[in-house]
Parts: sequence; structure tokens; C-alpha cells
Amino acid sequence: MSETKLALILGRDIQIPGLCTVEQVKLVDISDPEIFEKYNQYLSIISYNTDDVIDLYKARDEYEKLSYDARARIDAFSLLISVDFFREVLWKALQFFIKETVVYDYELCGFSIYNGKKRVSIVDSNTYKNVRDVILKANYIKAEMSENECVFANNKARAIFAKLKKGRKAKKTTGEMLAIYDVVSAVSVQSNSYNLLNIGDLTIYQLYDQFYRLDTKTQIDVCSLKWAAWGTEPFDFSLWYKNKQ
Repeated sequence: MSETKLALILGRDIQIPGLCTVEQVKLVDISDPEIFEKYNQYLSIISYNTDDVIDLYKARDEYEKLSYDARARIDAFSLLISVDFFREVLWKALQFFIKETVVYDYELCGFSIYNGKKRVSIVDSNTYKNVRDVILKANYIKAEMSENECVFANNKARAIFAKLKKGRKAKKTTGEMLAIYDVVSAVSVQSNSYNLLNIGDLTIYQLYDQFYRLDTKTQIDVCSLKWAAWGTEPFDFSLWYKNKQ
């Protein structure tokens, strides 16, 4: 994955071997309000895991009645393509982020990927997770796993996972989310290189990477001043280059 991380940092397209090419979105690409709305809609449907789609379909009670093995055979992709409206939205979302041409194939129950007139691969329930993870990563979003995607050693581990997931969901609901335009403004003010005239050329990943690096730098600067004044607390001088993800 080091090659993928380097491509993300440099703003290059992400090659998924044997599948497709994910294009990185630049800020200027989504500056139009209508496109920005679609971008958020597409990211939303791609970020859905199995539990999200089950809740979307209001099928939680029926799902819970199934055996563990039966639940394990259900996945977000299959659920989404089972409804015409969501299948079309998912198709548009994949086409938005994938460089090649995306066409839904009813016989294969998946999206055929074409390079010109040649079909090079298919995105189905077996390969969708890989494509989804790369698209989310390129947009600085961490993919969340649903319960049926995890392998638990015992029932206690499964219960712990459910408890942690409930806590994360509550935190996501109550926590404040920093809007992308606030991030753009913050980076433009703090950065020595980027301003409102050139920041539009950054990809979404580059924007958030720079934002969190600047955040770390600000914290280090404050800690450095405190350490220089008193010097009584241990200080890690390597914080500035450590991985933030």
C-alpha cells in the first residue's frame, strides 16, 4: 500500500490491479454547487456498509432473525443493486470516480469496466470492497466494516465490536464535522504555499493531508515554546514527520 499512499500524496490516479483506475478529485472539480452536491451524494452511497444499507431499507428486524451464516452472505453491494434507484446512484457514483467507462451488466449482476470497447474487469460483490476502499481513501475517509465482514474469535468479541460501533455512531452523530470549505479556508491562512488562488489544484486527499499536518505543526510549535521556557517535560521531536493516518 506504500505505492498507493505515494500516489495519493502526489495527486495521481490510483491503479487497482486487474480492476480499474480511480481518479483523484480536485477541489476545482467540485467547486460548482450542483457538482459538489452530487459528489457528496456519491461519497455517501459508496461509504455505506452492509449495516447502513439494512438500516436504509428499514430491514433491521428481518436481518436480525437470520442465522449468523445467512447474515454473513449478505453484503452492501448486493443490497444496493437490488433496488433500481440505488443501483443507478451507485453506477453514477462509480463512474464519477473511475476513469474507465462503467456499465451495469444485468446478467453478471455487476458493473463491467470498459477501456474503450474492451471489457477489462467487473465490479461485483467480490471486488466492490476493494474499489470502495480505494475511493474512500482517496477522499480521506476511513471505510467502516459491518459486523458480517468481521471474523470474531467468540461471542464476547462480537459483543465488544457491537458496543464500540454503537459508541462510534453516537460520536459521529453528536460530534461537530468541519466542512470542507472551512478546511480550505484554514489551510489557505496557515500554509506558506497554498492560498485561495492556487488551493483549488489540490486533490481532496492532499487538502486533508495538509490540514492535519498543519494542525500537528501548530501543536508542536506551542509545545516547543513551553518546552523552551520550562524544559521539564519530555518532548518527542519526531512528531512533525510521523504518519497522521
